[in-house]
Amino acid sequence: MFDTNDKVLYGSEGVCEITGKMERDFKGKMVEYYILKPIDNVNSTIFIPTQNEELVKKIKMVMTESEIEEMLENISEENLKWTLHDNSRRDIFKGVIKSGNRMELMRLIRTIYTKQQELKDNGKKLHAVDLGLFKEAQKILHDEMAYVLEIESEDVAAYILSKMHDIKM
Repeated sequence: MFDTNDKVLYGSEGVCEITGKMERDFKGKMVEYYILKPIDNVNSTIFIPTQNEELVKKIKMVMTESEIEEMLENISEENLKWTLHDNSRRDIFKGVIKSGNRMELMRLIRTIYTKQQELKDNGKKLHAVDLGLFKEAQKILHDEMAYVLEIESEDVAAYILSKMHDIKM
């Protein structure tokens, strides 16, 4: 399914390069693994068993520039529903992050940002959990976009704004 040198997104690890495959003995059985190296952490190595469907589903090819453009053109104007119950909201937002769906990540970022601005206007702040999930979603999406677009991660929000005049990030 994936080849050596493919650039992929793996869960919350961000952009990785598949540096190869290898077999290892696991409890007396030879198991084949993908070897992933995170782009921003060359000292880290991730081994994903090729037969573990649940883990392999977390590996996604990095978007192309045209796929990013298409995503920005087609993003729904609808925010995610802001659930008042903290634990339910956390679970919903974590589910979005776990899914790795870029459109949903974009909606999540916009939803939390919108809520943050609303609270700020009323002299309040986001809960720490919401802020943490906001930063995690931003890191995943912005790091991938920065890699593909060959810009700095901190410049991604401005790039998105320049493409989507009616959305604030």
